[in-house]
Formats: sequence, C-alpha cells, structure tokens
Amino acid sequence: MRSLALCLVTMLCACAPVLADYATGFEASEGYTLSSSTVGGYVYEQPTSLGWGTSDTAAISYQVSVGDPLYYPAGGRTPDVYVPGTSTGMAAAHGGSSALDWKAAYGRGAWHGILDPGQTGKLITTDVWMQRQLGATPPATAIGQFFCAIQQGSGSTNRAAGFGLNGTSSTNAARQGYYSAGNWIPVTQYYDFGTQTWLAYDNTIVANQWYHFNAIVDLTAKNWYLTIDGKLVAYQVALWNTSPTLLDSDTVYFYKSFIGGAAVDDLSVSVPEPSSILALACGALGMLGMIRRRR
Repeated sequence: MRSLALCLVTMLCACAPVLADYATGFEASEGYTLSSSTVGGYVYEQPTSLGWGTSDTAAISYQVSVGDPLYYPAGGRTPDVYVPGTSTGMAAAHGGSSALDWKAAYGRGAWHGILDPGQTGKLITTDVWMQRQLGATPPATAIGQFFCAIQQGSGSTNRAAGFGLNGTSSTNAARQGYYSAGNWIPVTQYYDFGTQTWLAYDNTIVANQWYHFNAIVDLTAKNWYLTIDGKLVAYQVALWNTSPTLLDSDTVYFYKSFIGGAAVDDLSVSVPEPSSILALACGALGMLGMIRRRR
C-alpha cells in the first residue's frame, strides 16, 4: 500500500518544467518585457510570440504585468499601495527575478494555450506557484478570487479544473482550495502517507508566501487530483463544469478579482500522450479506492 501511494505522489510531482509542453518563469531571457517601479511591462503589451492573452486591454486601467511582484509598474490604473518586505506585503519572485503579477482592484484574466497542433488534451498535469497579498495600505480585501483553471478556450463555461487562493463572504478570509461541480471548496484535510490516514489541513493563507500547486486532470475519467506544497489534498474530484460537454482542454487560465496584489511563477503544463502516461496514471490513481477506505 505505501509503495503504491508513494508511486502516486511521484507521478503527481513528475511534471517538471523540462518535460512540460509549456513552461515559463516569466523572465527577460524568455523574451518578456519586464515591469519595474517606472516601466510598464503589461501582459497586453508583451510580444505576441509569447502567446499570452488577457482581458486587461484598457490602457487606462492596466494592471496585469510581468516583473518583480514587489513593484507596481507606472501608468494604467493607479495601484493600491502596499508595504513590501513586511508581513502585509508580498514575496519576491519565486524563481529568477520576475513573475506574472496582478495589482489594484479590478477583475482581470490572463491565459495561454497548452496544446500543439493536432495534440489532444485528455490528461493534463499542471505545476505552478501562486501567492496573494494580505493586508495593505489601504487594506487589501479578503473576499475575491485568485485561481488557476485548466479549461477550453478563455471563457468560463468549459472549465475542467480550478484551484487557488480565494476569499469568500462566508469565511471573510482567504483560503487554499479548489473548484468542483461549480462550487469553491476550501481544503480541510490531506492524506498522510506515513500513517496512511487523512489529517486536518490548515488552509489559512499566510502573507509573503508562495504556495505550490500540482494538479492532474483526467478528462476521460472526468475527475482530477490536487496536491498543495506536496500534500495530497483532493482526489477523484468532479470537474468544475459538469453540464457542458467538455472536449479537450487547451488553455491554462488565471483570474484575480479582489483588491490587492497577486502573482504566479514557475508555471509548467504537460499533456502526455495516452500511450506513454495514461496507463500509469490509471493504475496509480485507481489505488486511491484503497485510500478512501482508510478515511
């Protein structure tokens, strides 16, 4: 049992950037124009060859950029001021010197394709680091979304899986969690492979900290799996949208809506061929029925 469980963890964490179909650290060496305290670097202005789309297209309210999370780029909407380097601020880039950053108060999305021509997206692994601002001057609000979704296109009706750092009016606090069957579900437990039991999970979001999300989405089985910071927190989760007929997911999509800053870094997405990975995935994930019986 334990060896099979460890096999599952290994598989969930196997989508290293060097093996990914799409991977980026949002660095200048990749062709990005970076923001600073005086330079824009907005996603809408990035080279089209980088492949990013965004709903942040109005120059008067630009707020999605690439650069150091501790700086606001000049121009666009005047950002909400925060206190970098303190418990109320944000952490510097996770890897390198830059990340994909959100500022201010408007809801904005950014997305990128994950399939090559002729490729199908039935089994998708996603590895990404995310953080959100807590506390500020003026205060950042807890209520609002900051999530990553694997979906078809850039709309909101064909989302297969989603996870992130949301705040809801019911809790009035930002929590780690995921979407399933149209609902936001804060994480409450994780599977401990040493004791082979489910233990309580602290889903509180800490300021100035990056969170590591790793998900595998199986569109054939119509469910998915999630680890946060290496802990298995959800398995055989129902897809986010259950009513529409989901075809191949072809897009990784990020969205932020609360007042305050947020950032994404070190993103990698892998869409392995079924002949090479699917058999392993089904075998390893099938053993989770044994895990369920131990809950």
